[in-house]
Amino acid sequence: MIVGVAYACASFVLYRARVLSDNPGWDSDALVLYSPALIALVANGFVLWRAFRGRLTGAPRLGAAIGLAVVATFAAASCWALIAVNLYST
Repeated sequence: MIVGVAYACASFVLYRARVLSDNPGWDSDALVLYSPALIALVANGFVLWRAFRGRLTGAPRLGAAIGLAVVATFAAASCWALIAVNLYST
């Protein structure tokens, strides 16, 4: 939950800077969209990997951690994008 909120807030701020700034550095999709998502995906995966430590082992543990990390990151990305796109009409 903390990772998702931090990711959504950071992505919203980066997207806001992209929309409102004339600096060409903010036009990079890698900086504004992909880097925060990748960091959130890795952080969610690590947190979930640790959470499944006592319950699952091996491949099921890895599959559950990766699957839920992707779902959590996509949910957070959908939330911030819905708000940002509607707020800035882009």
